Amino acid sequence: MLTVIIKRTVSRLDLRNLYVSVACNNYILRTKRYRSKELILPSITSKGNIIYRNFSQKEIEKKERKEILPQLIPGPIITTYSIFNTIKMRFLQSFIVALINDTDFKLRDIMDSAKKAASVVSIALSNKDYNSLYNLIDSTVLEILKRKVDTLTEEQRKLIAMTEESIFLCFPYNLSCVINSEDSITVILELVIHYAPGIDLKDILSKSKFIQFTRIENKCVSNYTFTRDYVRGRNTYWIITHLNHCQAD
Repeated sequence: MLTVIIKRTVSRLDLRNLYVSVACNNYILRTKRYRSKELILPSITSKGNIIYRNFSQKEIEKKERKEILPQLIPGPIITTYSIFNTIKMRFLQSFIVALINDTDFKLRDIMDSAKKAASVVSIALSNKDYNSLYNLIDSTVLEILKRKVDTLTEEQRKLIAMTEESIFLCFPYNLSCVINSEDSITVILELVIHYAPGIDLKDILSKSKFIQFTRIENKCVSNYTFTRDYVRGRNTYWIITHLNHCQAD
């Protein structure tokens, strides 16, 4: 009968819990000078051990169910700052102003507007509101995004949404221009944005809660490329010619 009870008990418990329970109870028995082996059984089959095992399983299952945001468009993801590009952008900004003859061209102002536009676009993608994006994203890129976003789960789509409050790092990666003709110049701005979906960083980044920010699991990164064709005698606008979102490493 004792052998049957032990076998049934061992089949329900992993070896680690069995070893810990036996060692613990043997220690208690030695201190109390009991030698009866049957006293070990109640501790092996104790409810406390079974609850601990179930708790561990739930934690593992929770981690396994964690949603990961895959890349929306295949290709390299830029995550880091480029000192070389930063130096180049300082000189190129003045060069572009002279080419387009627009003294209002200021990289900082364009950055602020691009950051807000990226936030609006990401939220629309998260909600599958494609109709509102036709004048903001290149049509070919939008079709690629639609096919990918439609395959994502609801939890994965939530990770795309990038509110301004959730952005904790935003910087220009590159600024370039292409001279098409005497009357046409194309300006390209590449933006890198790091964000924490669903988090209000104004609250989290206070001194008393900074530790919470370091423990945030779902940190994501996005790349946005804004392009504008400056054509003499025409009013033109910035448009997104590439964008990507994915889980940060």
